[in-house]
Amino acid sequence: MHENCLTRFNELMHSILIPYDFSLSANNAAEYALGLFKNRATRFIFVHVIEESSDAALDTIQAQLKSEIADLRNTKALPHHTFEDRVIQGDVIERLCAAADVMRVDAIFMGTKGKSD
Repeated sequence: MHENCLTRFNELMHSILIPYDFSLSANNAAEYALGLFKNRATRFIFVHVIEESSDAALDTIQAQLKSEIADLRNTKALPHHTFEDRVIQGDVIERLCAAADVMRVDAIFMGTKGKSD
């Protein structure tokens, strides 16, 4: 019975949130998550949080995030992986926690040191 439960768990679609600030550390976390879930159907949600911005800056960041995800998808993704991206405004911790709740993610993969500008 225990094996059946594990088999069903591995067959379920997993949702993974990846806070992404364009740093090497964030990229490494994304690559690690992709590798860890290489044999499982997984929804990867990349989230970039900004404190304040204009619409033009949001558009630029959104385009950059889509480009980074496309690079990862082309080099590391498998057919059973799906990708989403979000750029949201607010306090980083509050917005990431809210996003994790709303999107009902199973796990958060993040780097240990982000980009500091």
